[in-house]
Amino acid sequence: MDTRVLTLGRIVFGIPFVLFGLLHFINNPDLTGVVPDFMPGPAFWVYVTGVALVVGGSAIVVNQYTKTGGYLIAALMFLFVILLHIPGMFDEATMQMAMNNFFKDFALGGGALIIAGLSPNEYMEGSEI
Repeated sequence: MDTRVLTLGRIVFGIPFVLFGLLHFINNPDLTGVVPDFMPGPAFWVYVTGVALVVGGSAIVVNQYTKTGGYLIAALMFLFVILLHIPGMFDEATMQMAMNNFFKDFALGGGALIIAGLSPNEYMEGSEI
């Protein structure tokens, strides 16, 4: 296994999550409209999502607690699929965008699971990727 390729892939995968997380803090008012109506306190959920993205992405990039970071990102992506994209596919106005985002986030969740699966247990010294 070429660890240089795995390291590069891990870093390239994690950086956008960190940046998207930071954008949740910068653009919080703009993102509150994306939070489903049944969830109270949309600004709170945008901040929680931002924290999860920064923490999970950073763990993957710096290769510390990578398994936990991968599971966190995967869980977040699958929650987006369930809470945002599937309901959006039943609204004719958002159907196309929701379907595109469904597949994107589903694939990103799968990629995060691959990173988590390739990572050693957190208590072990060293890392495979």
